[in-house]
Amino acid sequence: MSRQAPARPTAPTQDGARDVLALPLARLRLRFVRRRAGRLPPYTGSLWRGAFGRALRRLCCVTSLDRCDPCALRHACPYACAFETPPPPGATRMRRYDAVPHPFVIEPPEDAHAWPPGPRPAPAALTLGLTVIGGAHRWLGTLVAAMAEAAGAGLGRDRVRYDLVAVWQERIPGTGAWQPVGAPGALDPLPPAPPAPLEPPRRLQLRLLTPLRLVRDEALVGAARFRFGDLHRNLQRRIASLHHFHGAGPLAADFRGLAQAADAVPLAARRLRWLDWRRWSSRQRAMMAMGGLVGELELDGAHLGPFWPWLQLGALVHAGKATSMGLGRYELEAA
Repeated sequence: MSRQAPARPTAPTQDGARDVLALPLARLRLRFVRRRAGRLPPYTGSLWRGAFGRALRRLCCVTSLDRCDPCALRHACPYACAFETPPPPGATRMRRYDAVPHPFVIEPPEDAHAWPPGPRPAPAALTLGLTVIGGAHRWLGTLVAAMAEAAGAGLGRDRVRYDLVAVWQERIPGTGAWQPVGAPGALDPLPPAPPAPLEPPRRLQLRLLTPLRLVRDEALVGAARFRFGDLHRNLQRRIASLHHFHGAGPLAADFRGLAQAADAVPLAARRLRWLDWRRWSSRQRAMMAMGGLVGELELDGAHLGPFWPWLQLGALVHAGKATSMGLGRYELEAA
């Protein structure tokens, strides 16, 4: 296998592909060194997300209200816009929803193919991925500072503490070219940038790294029911909403035609399984079932043209449910 990410940028493979890929992203890697030892759960995405949210609220909230929706500062507060993401005033899309897609994605260092069956010793050092989407980049320094405070306060039951020692940023999202941009208190980030269009391979392997939770007909899609259209429809909805609320505005695309065509895309190979995973929700004070699909898919590149820009961007912003804690992460490789 050879990774697709370093492929040579080329012209878009469909009309509107540049619009799909026009979403500006700031992709960071945060390097932490352990200060206090202990044990961590096999997957730490929800742990990081919860600690990050609490730290960001401590840094930003000046009203001490229990909820963000009555706050007059809701649309100018980094915490509210990141975690209680409100529709902008006058929004006509997703009016029935209380919140819009979160403008960030956390990528913990482990993937589902290496999850141990139970808690494990916390690593001496780790690298955490953080993707900040669209206009949320204006709060990048605050978001990084909150992540550093979260790690320093301690993670998990053992309160494992880490110090943030370095930050890298990908120059062009998806190309694998990273450069140092400083550390907390001395951060000098690059402007956010859209991914460069890449040429689809003749045959594609899509590798699901963390559980992918897709819904069709009000039921989660399992390995036997999965079809390419399930993934593409979800990417359409997610990416269109991210553009609308965090990018330059609504996308112009033949959504219905693309969705119908996606149902007819054959899978050259399918090696999927359902991974059960549960997490504790401090907000609901209950265990939450968060299982999803992991494994590999192979697709013939001849069928990918209209769907390639959606797949390429989806590899950076994830797919399915619970993307902000790192679920729905996948990588694209040339087979």
